[in-house]
Amino acid sequence: MKFRHSYELPARVACIAALALATTLSFAWTPTGMRTARANHTATVLPNGLVLVAGGTGDHNAALASSELYNSASGTWSSTGNLHVACVSAGAVLLPNGRVLAMGGCLSNDCLSSTTRSAEIYNPTSGSWTVTGSMRTGRAQFIAVLLPTGKVLVAGGCTSYDVNGYLAVTTAAELYNPATGTWTSTGAMRATRMAMTGTVLPNGKALVAGGQTASSDALSSSELYNPATGTFS
Repeated sequence: MKFRHSYELPARVACIAALALATTLSFAWTPTGMRTARANHTATVLPNGLVLVAGGTGDHNAALASSELYNSASGTWSSTGNLHVACVSAGAVLLPNGRVLAMGGCLSNDCLSSTTRSAEIYNPTSGSWTVTGSMRTGRAQFIAVLLPTGKVLVAGGCTSYDVNGYLAVTTAAELYNPATGTWTSTGAMRATRMAMTGTVLPNGKALVAGGQTASSDALSSSELYNPATGTFS
């Protein structure tokens, strides 16, 4: 494909700059299959450039404990250590020390009858997971982001079915401290929501946007978490 562009320079300069660019453009997907078929898993880019994929649901809707690594240089996948707790729709965050914190999710594909509080840390050097402190609230389809303070904010998500068989969606939020391996409660969100997004802004606050209600209605609302005050607004 060839492109030809003609530019007239400003200030009445009597010349025309012409650029002829001949380039072959190729847009294509290359298959590079994982070792295990899975959905609703986590995926985290490690400092060494490998991508860690963990958990999810596999054949026959069973929760998976397996993990694997993608090498972009070779385009290949390799197995790595298993999670201690098989989980679906969990969260994962890269910590400042290069390790990965995975937390929450469901113990089976019947997700909302079996949410877990468990949390584990993956060590890229040893290729293994170790158990760390459990969350205060079991949840799935929540947000998890690393704050500039070095702590991990987890908020919202679905926790279970209620007594009437409806989804139970929470406003609860908590913080993980990598230095102590413990969780503490922080200010709750203003609205219950699940399956939303969480983004850390340049000013250090976390933006939580959209998601769904317990009745699966999509949300247009958003709110901000302020680490200095521990509150949402």
